[in-house]
Amino acid sequence: MSYRNILEHQEKENLVTTFDLHVAPPLGLKEDETFKVALRHSIKPRDGVDVKNVLRHSMYKDFVTCQDKSVDIKMCVCEQGANRSFIETKEDMMRVISRPQFGAKTQLTDLHSGCLYLMTRKHDKMTIAYEVANVCAGKTFRVVMTVKASYNMMMTRYLPVDFRVEPKTIHFVVAAVRYVLNDSNLDIDTKGTLV
Repeated sequence: MSYRNILEHQEKENLVTTFDLHVAPPLGLKEDETFKVALRHSIKPRDGVDVKNVLRHSMYKDFVTCQDKSVDIKMCVCEQGANRSFIETKEDMMRVISRPQFGAKTQLTDLHSGCLYLMTRKHDKMTIAYEVANVCAGKTFRVVMTVKASYNMMMTRYLPVDFRVEPKTIHFVVAAVRYVLNDSNLDIDTKGTLV
């Protein structure tokens, strides 16, 4: 994945950031799948980012045959003719969650018994993103993420957050952006318990 053509403009009390999100094509296709994304957040340093719009630029009709029923066809990218999920085993999940995203390495922290992982990605010393993944098939977890300390950081959602993580799923939790480069900090605490 990569992003290009990043633009920002003011809309009343908010900033709107638009960019092109490029997703690597599935096997057999040559061109990236491209989405135009618009995010809105307050001009004042406060938490909360809204997805204003996502518009697909690339064609999606070819994915009707492999579309998962829970995915809107306009957001779907899948491999046609695939007769199995690419994520069937714990090892498959570990490969997926340890991959770099948007050029940032993924740091994994085991939260519970080799099944529940916190994924942390730092982007150019400006942003940090957190996801949680359950790589096991027969276990469900409750995750609570809280802020231990934070200053001069804008987060995409308010913490604490408390949620369930079903087997073989990945959840985006929060991203944070520094608005004072040399004087900002974010320290979180994440706990997972078996349900």
